[in-house]
Amino acid sequence: MMTRTLAAAFLILGLFACNVHGQEPAKTANHEPTEQWAIAIHGGAGSLDRDMPEEKKAAFKKALANALNVGKKILAEGGTSLDAVQATVIELENCELFNAGRGAVFNRVGMHELDASIMDGSTLKCGAVAMVKNTRSPISAARLVMENTPHVLLCGPEADQFAKENGCEMVHQHHFYTPRRFAMLNKKRIKIGLKPLDTPGYELPESGASSSSASSNGHDDGSLNAEASESLQTRESGGSTVGCVALDQHGNLAAATSTGGLTAKLGGRVGDSPIIGAGTYANDTVAVSGTGIGEQYIRHSIAARVAMLMEIGNLEIDSALEHCLTKVLDPEDGGLIAVDRSGKISLQSSTDSMARGAADSSGRFETKLWMDED
Repeated sequence: MMTRTLAAAFLILGLFACNVHGQEPAKTANHEPTEQWAIAIHGGAGSLDRDMPEEKKAAFKKALANALNVGKKILAEGGTSLDAVQATVIELENCELFNAGRGAVFNRVGMHELDASIMDGSTLKCGAVAMVKNTRSPISAARLVMENTPHVLLCGPEADQFAKENGCEMVHQHHFYTPRRFAMLNKKRIKIGLKPLDTPGYELPESGASSSSASSNGHDDGSLNAEASESLQTRESGGSTVGCVALDQHGNLAAATSTGGLTAKLGGRVGDSPIIGAGTYANDTVAVSGTGIGEQYIRHSIAARVAMLMEIGNLEIDSALEHCLTKVLDPEDGGLIAVDRSGKISLQSSTDSMARGAADSSGRFETKLWMDED
């Protein structure tokens, strides 16, 4: 009986969503400026080993703090939530600890295919790219799709070409190479009955790709050296997708997500990160970014569902995230971060770990790795 009741409830939600979809896009929110702002980030759910050395835990927290400070500065100085989430995700893309940009995982044949999306909650404008191979910052390309085209999602070589033509920095595939991710690929290939690869699906520079910096922005981003990075223990699926949500002093919300996908995924596989409403969503109520089993987030429209539960079901932000993680998704599917228009932040996961951070205008500033961490 309960299952039928829930099914009926979500059918109503679906009909409501269809009705809303047929309306005109929301106009820019007209909020009174305040000094209130809030920001939250994640660096992936369920991908960390609790037994890794303390210095490696510290490296993750330092990288999270560096990224959080980027967005915090923009918001504290009156900048937009859209600029804040993009700049914060770029910082995470430039750090090899995370499965986005520089530290992206390998697909089954030893290549990298990256996805990202961004959404402006004040206008419902959004942009995304999928399966890009040579764009250094996929989140920057996603914003350009939003601003310079009438489209939402561009994929494959055409997305890379668009990014190049619109001024994005282009790199060779070896820019994304890290020894740790390559070892993860071979471990996964063996598990699924394939022979390990001797080299990636592209040629490495003679000096070794790992000699390049994990970040070229001129400061220490908390990355590990090559030897330490290779020994870092993470779960073989990849994890470590990155995301950011923010509320600015103008009362506007935004969300952004970037990933390298799943280790040993089939070429051409696209998860939830570039799918608006699945891995990323923002409107005038809430901004959401997800991390986990992408296919599940797509099947259940998780990011948009959070907003609908708040708007139609009158749930508070914590309850909306909890419902999606415990009543809709399966155990261990992943995590969610969100911020609502009042500045309340929620960080939840059904996994034992989720690298995350939060800061706001009240002075809050924190980074954590495990869900039971004080």
